[in-house]
Amino acid sequence: MNETRLCTIEQIEQFLSGCLQVEFTKSGDDSERYEHISRVLKRFDYPGQGKREKGVLLKYLQVTSGYSRAQVTRLVTQWHTNRLATVPLSKRYRAPAAPFARKYTAIDIALLAEMDKANEDVCGPAIAHLLQRAYGVYGDARYERLVGLSVSHLYNLRKKHGLSSLAGSFRQD
Repeated sequence: MNETRLCTIEQIEQFLSGCLQVEFTKSGDDSERYEHISRVLKRFDYPGQGKREKGVLLKYLQVTSGYSRAQVTRLVTQWHTNRLATVPLSKRYRAPAAPFARKYTAIDIALLAEMDKANEDVCGPAIAHLLQRAYGVYGDARYERLVGLSVSHLYNLRKKHGLSSLAGSFRQD
């Protein structure tokens, strides 16, 4: 978005009042949006503005960046602290070098889908009981890891992996 024609706070207020019906979506990665926020804050001399003008700028940044009010406030605080640096805004977190190991493998997910399909997508507690029974009573070693599966995590796995679509079943209400 080329917003360099907006030069005054009044123009930004007009822009905000005119775009209430327009919904912005996040475009670009975080670094591009961080650059946009830095440019706007620098161009409008954010530290030198009054309380009302700062509020207008924060609302403008919230609308154009797609970040929440709290996130924009945090980023403005970070920018204010580092505004003399060459890159005043940057992500302060990264993905961990060694993420948590997955407890349930793709084979376990397939077994869970098979169990769902065989039992016509019954409720979570019933499936958890059937998994425990398959291992404990019938001695099926394939279900060893799934014995400790909690009902809440079972629902998480169903939601994440779309198990009803994996199993090929369709619910009719």
